[in-house]
Amino acid sequence: MKRHLIISIILTLPLLSVGQINLKRLSNEYCDCYKSLTNLPENKVDKSLRKCLSEKNELFPKEELTRLFSTAQNQIEFLKEFGGSCEQFIEYSTKTSLKGGKISDKEYTDNIYNILGYFSSQSDLGKLPKTVTIQLDEIGILYNIFLNKISTDTTYKFGTHIIPNHDSLIIYSIRQKEDVTSLSALSKDDEEIKLKMRYWYNPKPDSIVKIHNEIGKEYKERIIIPSIRSVIRTILSKYSSEDLYLIERDKLSNLIESELNQIKGLLLLFNINAIIIDEIEFPHIISKAKAENLIETYELLKSKNSKERLLALSQLFDNASETAYLIILNHWSSEKDQVNLDYILKRMTKKN
Repeated sequence: MKRHLIISIILTLPLLSVGQINLKRLSNEYCDCYKSLTNLPENKVDKSLRKCLSEKNELFPKEELTRLFSTAQNQIEFLKEFGGSCEQFIEYSTKTSLKGGKISDKEYTDNIYNILGYFSSQSDLGKLPKTVTIQLDEIGILYNIFLNKISTDTTYKFGTHIIPNHDSLIIYSIRQKEDVTSLSALSKDDEEIKLKMRYWYNPKPDSIVKIHNEIGKEYKERIIIPSIRSVIRTILSKYSSEDLYLIERDKLSNLIESELNQIKGLLLLFNINAIIIDEIEFPHIISKAKAENLIETYELLKSKNSKERLLALSQLFDNASETAYLIILNHWSSEKDQVNLDYILKRMTKKN
């Protein structure tokens, strides 16, 4: 269904001055068409509206309508009259623009009367305020360009909003986002650990004004990443490198997530929804693997093929060096194939 169908019809007509035609009567006639849509099924609304508006145009001299609607200024003056007096037109337009979106009855009604309030108000001749559409995963903050000041009273949620020309909306996305970060940290025994992880986050909708005032749109760089890095370094410093060889990645992820949820301050303005550790490396093990010509076997353990990983495990057990067992321990917590896990347990038990 096309929006504001009346505009698509009348704007194709060329002008006369506004004073030469009774805008009030014209507005009332067009409004009758929108009133007639009340009980129609949705599949008949478009056709009925087109027919009615065309019939209403026949009530007025074509030359006058042509001259009246041939300039944007006069079109706007008509819209001021029509929109301010025909609630059914505003309701139809609102329903069409929000079609398919979730909006409460109160928000729907408020939207209609906000638009009616605009159309009924005085403004400079030929000037309409701006319309801004907010998506479902966005929130807008009203910003006064002249005063360089934001409004903290109201945030703008899903829907089409009318704002004055001297204002604008600062749009923030509240959609969940995924990011990847890598960092180095020290274990309790001062061994370097390299970690790569993914995390999901989003701003809390009711915190957008505070986020804008105190942080700005660079919140990921200023708050999210530093907080996550700080928590990871704190947690890793509590474990020895040997403990970290064996700790399950899911458990470590949960520890990080739990610690983040206990942080106070500006991080409370955000949701940290999930954390997944993809990779943990121990540079001191890699150095030993290189020195003992085990680096190729070490790299083979990263293969997505479980049989290739099993081959690498077999080679490491057969090597039987301290470094080989360090590599196996490091790999153990990340191994997902049950056959390989059973093999590790069997060889470990045999060794003992």
